[in-house]
Amino acid sequence: MSWMLLLVTSAVAGPADVIANEGVTVVVRGLGESWDDTSISSVYRPSAFFGGVGLVVPVHPMLSLDLEVASGRYVGPCEGEDCEGYKLSVRPVSLVVEGRVPMDSGVFFLGLGPSLATFSEVADFTRTGSKGSLDVRVGIRWDMSLEFDDVSTQFELYGGRRMQRWDGTVEEPGFDLAAWRGSAGVGFVF
Repeated sequence: MSWMLLLVTSAVAGPADVIANEGVTVVVRGLGESWDDTSISSVYRPSAFFGGVGLVVPVHPMLSLDLEVASGRYVGPCEGEDCEGYKLSVRPVSLVVEGRVPMDSGVFFLGLGPSLATFSEVADFTRTGSKGSLDVRVGIRWDMSLEFDDVSTQFELYGGRRMQRWDGTVEEPGFDLAAWRGSAGVGFVF
């Protein structure tokens, strides 16, 4: 049985030098999210843009850990002279384990891991909280063939889903922060 695993691993791991030469990667990401919660989309917007940073650490030729921290702030409608409007801040943090498959000039990955999205809303009231969820993503990192001293660069694209509850209901107070997610970024490999 172990020879079958070895055979499959060696067949998949074609250009192994892509992963063998890979180090810790810092990725500057632009993230887009489309939220499930209709109360967010009715006051703010149905989708949003975040800025984020990812730290990708290879732990095995076929596995890596991706720690992602992002932040976005949005302003809702405002009526009247003294109105400051609604303000919503969302800060998702995720730790994703990625399975990786090397390609000629990059790496295909599939990830799964826990996520915590904190939020704060300021209006006539203040509402804060955090929601635990599961983050699933699939993507690709391409070598851009640009090197600066000992730092190489990658281009990254991924799509995914942050799932807050399996049954689609939210019992805790606050927002349902489940969302479809997409990201494009530039990685610096050290």
